[in-house]
Amino acid sequence: MNVEPAPPRVEDAALIAQIGTAIHDIRKGRGLTIADLAARSGVGTATIAGVENGSENFGIVEFQSIATALETSIARIARRAEHASHTRRSASRRLLKFRSRRHGR
Repeated sequence: MNVEPAPPRVEDAALIAQIGTAIHDIRKGRGLTIADLAARSGVGTATIAGVENGSENFGIVEFQSIATALETSIARIARRAEHASHTRRSASRRLLKFRSRRHGR
């Protein structure tokens, strides 16, 4: 009996996207292409592309393989994703405050 996994919750989808963005940023910072990372990690190019754009959920084994190939750790990727998330939220709040003052609200 095949049971389809439940779709990710909104919170999970946001976390997956944040981690994907962190992986993308680290990969680009190292001067690697998706094909380079795939060759180093053993994870397929389509999976890596999906992870980076937040459309692909991935397991801990793939996550560890990608982290190792990027010469970093899962913990560092997670911290970078969390930091980026806080930075984006802060920037959004500042923009909202600016718009509110500008329009007299």
